[in-house]
Amino acid sequence: MKSRQILIVEPDLASARRLALALHESNSNWTTHAVATFGQATALLERERMDAVVADGAFALKAHPEFFRRAGELCPAVFRLSLSGNYDHAASLRLMDDAHQNIWKPCPDEEIRSALARAFALRDTLGSDRLRLLIAQVRSLPSLPQLYLSFLDEVRKREPSTSRLAEIIRHDIGLTAKLLQLVNSAFFGLPQKVVQPEDALLYLGIESVKSLVLSLQVFSLFDRVKVKRFSLDTLWNHSWEVGCLARQIATCERRSPEEIDTAFTAGLLHDVGKLVLISGVAHGWEEALETAAREEIPLWQAERSRLGACHAEVGAALLAMWGLSDPLVEAVAYHHEPEMSGSLSFTALTAVHAANLLHHKAEAKRESAYLRSIGVLDRVPDWRERFLQPVG
Repeated sequence: MKSRQILIVEPDLASARRLALALHESNSNWTTHAVATFGQATALLERERMDAVVADGAFALKAHPEFFRRAGELCPAVFRLSLSGNYDHAASLRLMDDAHQNIWKPCPDEEIRSALARAFALRDTLGSDRLRLLIAQVRSLPSLPQLYLSFLDEVRKREPSTSRLAEIIRHDIGLTAKLLQLVNSAFFGLPQKVVQPEDALLYLGIESVKSLVLSLQVFSLFDRVKVKRFSLDTLWNHSWEVGCLARQIATCERRSPEEIDTAFTAGLLHDVGKLVLISGVAHGWEEALETAAREEIPLWQAERSRLGACHAEVGAALLAMWGLSDPLVEAVAYHHEPEMSGSLSFTALTAVHAANLLHHKAEAKRESAYLRSIGVLDRVPDWRERFLQPVG
């Protein structure tokens, strides 16, 4: 296991030391440093390479609002985690431009430890320093869209307001139009035409609309991408249909509502890593595309050969840094290689893997050893017959 250097910044030095000790005791390969001022933190970052910096967000905004950005400049690959209490929401959005992830306080040490472990583990799946740095550069890659953060902030309230959520969606006219178009598609089969965001929330539920808002916002971040032989619309249509298929498969298999929602969201975002690669290493990605066509191999294999990592790994690393759930990140990370997950039962990953195979009709004929190993290969013909049809 790799050794890690973790810096804790907290105005209460005793609290910083307590957290540092707890993290070290949870993993002896983690060396932790506790400081009480941003001057001390900056000096340490200038002297040593840190793998993660954990800082009190409210303290940062008040004492050193540029700290996370400065930390990224000094250690480009450092994972930046903000621990935020009750403060101005607009200020929290500004902070999230520079922090990879935010955890609300008070929170158990285990939540912090888990966030760090996930970020480290998924970044380790990347095969080159170049791509590790690419993923870490949130300033040059997208951070979570602010409209989605506002939506998420409302959802987390004890009694979220449907009218407030609808108003947040209305702030983006393009998002509103696309959301209503998708909600009225054949996939959802709603009893009547939906014309307002409130109706979408009523008929679909908050979780489904949250997934659509996130995926539409993420794709909108890349609407200026221009790469030969690449179509953003084609990728969106594929992602949308895989998300719908994954949701239908998970529903058919009588999975829990949470797992169905995860399958849907993971399907919508399973190829987000392609957008990251296209925006960050366009020339290399085009070469991978050409290699895949010339050698007649899957694109993800050509990406790994040419760039050191494939779009599944890159997308999962980014989503993990954004703090999305473990099952969702797992489904994105392993949708081409589900056997690597070690799972022997049906999960959201299963639904996304199967949906992706079915949507790539030529590949759907190939038996999946993974689906056989978990005992659902005989279900594929039924899924194909019931669900493999245009849903957009």
